[in-house]
Amino acid sequence: MRNTKKGVYTPKNLNKYIGKNLPVFRSSWELRAFISLDRNEKISKWGSENFIIPYIDRTRNNETHKYVIDLFFEIADYTKNGLPIKWLLEIKPYSQSVTPQAKRGKSTQRLLNETIIVERNKCKWESAINFCKAKGWHFGVYTEKGITKLC
Repeated sequence: MRNTKKGVYTPKNLNKYIGKNLPVFRSSWELRAFISLDRNEKISKWGSENFIIPYIDRTRNNETHKYVIDLFFEIADYTKNGLPIKWLLEIKPYSQSVTPQAKRGKSTQRLLNETIIVERNKCKWESAINFCKAKGWHFGVYTEKGITKLC
């Protein structure tokens, strides 16, 4: 199992944080995102795991499951029709966002497991895109390569 950074973040700007409990980070990337949103003057509100979106998982017999989005934030000074811009953002390793490639030394089982993870993420992201489009929001995925805006 990987050694990942985990803990509870205490926002410096509690007036911006929306959530019943303090946010829990499960990786150093999430911690960096929390700090960035908390300290950025253009962010008027932010929260962690505030939205649960149902999704159909094609990797599990088209069953409905719950997708807990990593981050919500609102940008105060970029307005659209006089309203703040709202985002949902998922934080993932890049390898979980692209179809894995067969390589020498990679077992068939590992390739299958990686493919299932990517396909499951695609199912989740399709539901998040539809949710955000219906609300006029944006959705993106943050990886070590940056933010990819999906809608």
